[in-house]
Amino acid sequence: MPERVVSLFGWARDRSDDQEQRMRRSLHTPIDGDAHALCVRAMEAPLQEQLFLAEQVRWLDDASVVPIVCAWMRAHGAKLPGAVRYAWLLAMRMIGGRGLCTWDGGAVRIEDVPRCMEEHTEAVQDVARRVCGVMETRDAVLASFVVPTWSVFVQHAYGTRAMEDVREDTVAVWAAAVHVVVMRMLYAQCGVAAVCALYGAIDVEQVELAIDAMRAL
Repeated sequence: MPERVVSLFGWARDRSDDQEQRMRRSLHTPIDGDAHALCVRAMEAPLQEQLFLAEQVRWLDDASVVPIVCAWMRAHGAKLPGAVRYAWLLAMRMIGGRGLCTWDGGAVRIEDVPRCMEEHTEAVQDVARRVCGVMETRDAVLASFVVPTWSVFVQHAYGTRAMEDVREDTVAVWAAAVHVVVMRMLYAQCGVAAVCALYGAIDVEQVELAIDAMRAL
């Protein structure tokens, strides 16, 4: 399996409750320590460690750290990779945070941060459903990559202007873009115009822009 595909599955994996409990038991740093100290340590860690540490913050059950994270996000959120930023937003949601979290180029209400694909807007969910519906009749293997691939983009783009472009009237555009990205990820080549016809997305230029947005992750 291509390394890029493995990476996508790693970012987008949905954990069951049992899996989360096992993860909690296996954490290297005790989660019963000082919440503020762990939060500061996490924010100062290298980016490659922040996803793991943000997940630890989820288990603190201490919403008093939310203002600290929000202040840090205002200063640094725009520079963070989308997946890291989303991990922090989700951590705040999971520990009961509320209110507006802003950064240069984005803003979200913490209590509205989706915990899974089913909590995103209907338009976001419809993109995955459309592509799966088309691909399942053509290539079941390809279909299995649709939700992980789309989830990666949604996490990276959440709270930014890019997500505002995922609307009911643009579902066909994004569905075509996801189809092309998955095809190229596995088979290297895919004609955009032919895919646009499958989804009724007649604006090829819009689809190309959506593809570029997904590839820019």
